[in-house]
Amino acid sequence: WLGEKYSSLSMLVSGYVLSIPVFHDTVFYLLIPLARAMTIRNGGKRYVLNALSIGAGGVATHLFVPPTPGPLAMAATMNLDIGLVMIVGLTIGIPSSLAAWLYAVWIDRKLNIPMREAPGASLAELEEIANRPESELPGFFVSMLPIALPVLLITGNTVANTFFSGTAFAQQMVFWGNANVALILSAACGLWVLARHKNMGLRDLAKPAEKAIKDAGLIIMITAGGGAFGGMLVAAGVADSLSRGASDMGISYLFLAFGVAMMLRVAQGSATVAMITVSQMLAPLITQSPLPYHPVYLLIATGGGAIMAGWMNDSGFWVYKTMT
Repeated sequence: WLGEKYSSLSMLVSGYVLSIPVFHDTVFYLLIPLARAMTIRNGGKRYVLNALSIGAGGVATHLFVPPTPGPLAMAATMNLDIGLVMIVGLTIGIPSSLAAWLYAVWIDRKLNIPMREAPGASLAELEEIANRPESELPGFFVSMLPIALPVLLITGNTVANTFFSGTAFAQQMVFWGNANVALILSAACGLWVLARHKNMGLRDLAKPAEKAIKDAGLIIMITAGGGAFGGMLVAAGVADSLSRGASDMGISYLFLAFGVAMMLRVAQGSATVAMITVSQMLAPLITQSPLPYHPVYLLIATGGGAIMAGWMNDSGFWVYKTMT
């Protein structure tokens, strides 16, 4: 539909949508073979653009949209409605990802980086993938279902309880729009799509499910570690010191959230840890004094700061380097 000229936009949109329920590093790992195959199909052109477009879309929702672990944990810590965070995050993520894509278009014209052999599929295998008929793939609606379902249920809960509060429909959506229920249903849909496409039985599904749970374990450890680190800083009185310092110097909490998240990101590498830590520090400040704006904007400012200056202590840095 987008055609060869704007094929990188398909990478942008794919990264944007897939990073809503999945860690961005994993999304890049999944999509880079497609970007490489697309580059081969286009005669070896626009490799840098195709690779960066995945990040341009994926990073935006990774930072701003639950149920990605960082914004999900921030929403819980700051006592924010998850559906509202989703709506604001998706809205702000669109211009953010488009701005990053425009940068990718510009830098692609400046750099002439040829495709090299990389982990995963070889260039010969990628050429075969690029020429594979679409009839061998699952349909669009079926492929989108595991991703779209939790987004629709969680945001549906927010909309129902905002505009139809007290009705039977709103009460039903409280259950179906619960983040845990929505994600369990999404996981079940994902397994169903895999089983249907590969003709797998329940016994056959054990292996891919085991691998998925193993990969998720690392993400859970990162999220828990970030929460513990944030709790330690709160217990040490860092939040009170920051509050006093910001008040004395007249610094907005929005700039404070952005700046501290950026420093933590540079120091330890993980955007998720930076987001969770800052949200733990900001939560007491929100309860102590009313803000002149909605707290959801503090969450967005924190996410923006947490992506600044990714370098060698960031796993994403090495995923990009190795897989391209």
